[in-house]
Amino acid sequence: MSAESLPSLLQSINAVAAAGVQAGVDQERARSFRQIAALKLALQEALEFIDDYADVKDGVYGEQKPNRAMSLATSIKVALGELP
Repeated sequence: MSAESLPSLLQSINAVAAAGVQAGVDQERARSFRQIAALKLALQEALEFIDDYADVKDGVYGEQKPNRAMSLATSIKVALGELP
C-alpha cells in the first residue's frame, strides 16, 4: 500500500464508520475502525523513517544478516500486508 493511498483509506474508513453509526452500529466499533486506520498510517510513517536505517551486517561467520532496523521494517511490512 502506498503512502498516498493511506490518507484515502483513513478517509474511507471514517466515512464507513460514520455511516455505520448513523445506521445504528455500535459507536465502539466505529471508533475501532478509526483506530485501525490511524495505526496503519502511523506504521507506514514509521516504515518510511526506518527504511533509511535498514541494512545488512556481517554475521558471525561472514554471512549477511539484517540489522535491527531491517528486521523491524520487515515486521511492519508484514503487519501492513505488504509481505506474506
